[in-house]
Amino acid sequence: MSSVKKLLPRTIAVYSLFYFLLCISPAIAVAQDRAASADDAAQGRAIFQSGMESYRAGNLPDAAEKFQRACDLNGAAGCYNLGVMYNDGAGVPRDANRALRLFTRACER
Repeated sequence: MSSVKKLLPRTIAVYSLFYFLLCISPAIAVAQDRAASADDAAQGRAIFQSGMESYRAGNLPDAAEKFQRACDLNGAAGCYNLGVMYNDGAGVPRDANRALRLFTRACER
C-alpha cells in the first residue's frame, strides 16, 4: 500500500502534464497561424501598394501580376483591383467571369 501512495503523486503529475500539453498545443498552433497570417497581410499590403504604383505608371501587366500576388495573400483590395482590370480588359484579356470570381473573392475577405 505504501508503494501505491508513493506512485500516486507521480502518476497525477504525469497525467496533468499530458493534459496540459493536449490543451495548450492547439492554442500554440492558432497563435502561430495568426502570426503567419499577420505577416502575409503585411506582405500583401506592400505588394498591393507596389501594384498601385505600377498601375499609375501605366505598367498594367506588372500591376496585374502584383494584384494577383496580393489577392493570393488574402488581400481583398488586390482581388478587387485585379477584377476591375479583367472586367475592363486593362492590361489583361477581358474576362467577365474571372472578374466576377475575383469580386466575389474580394467580398468574402
